[in-house]
Parts: sequence; structure tokens; C-alpha cells
Amino acid sequence: MTPTSTAMGTTTSPLTYEAAIKRLDDLTHQMENGDIPIDDLAAHLKEAQQLIVFCRSKLTQAEEEVTKLLGSDTDNAVQQ
Repeated sequence: MTPTSTAMGTTTSPLTYEAAIKRLDDLTHQMENGDIPIDDLAAHLKEAQQLIVFCRSKLTQAEEEVTKLLGSDTDNAVQQ
């Protein structure tokens, strides 16, 4: 799964972190409840793994941006 696709096909807008988490939560519940046919389980597990990679990437990007912004604030405060 890429940021612009879903299990149902390609979307016109990029996948958001919130949408990925919701889909991952849905998949988790379906797997825990045995709602996924065994023939589809591998595909759903692969989708879940791709969603996890996507979410981790988004979190890392956000953390780097926050660190950069906080570093800029610190640099500005030191210069004043």
C-alpha cells in the first residue's frame, strides 16, 4: 500500500496519518475477532504491515519537523 492507495484501489488524495491509523485499527479488530477469511488473512496482514511503515514514517517526519522548529526557536532566543 502506498500513501495514495487503499485495499480498494487508488484514491485521489494522499493517505493521512489519521486515516491510516483508523484502517489499521479496523484491520486489527477484524483479525482479533476472526472476521477475516483465512484466504484473505495474508493480504490483510501485508496491508497492516504497510500501514505501520507509513505511520512510523509520518511520525518520524513530524518529530524531525518539531525538533527543527524547536531548534530554530532556541537559536532565535540565543541571538536576541
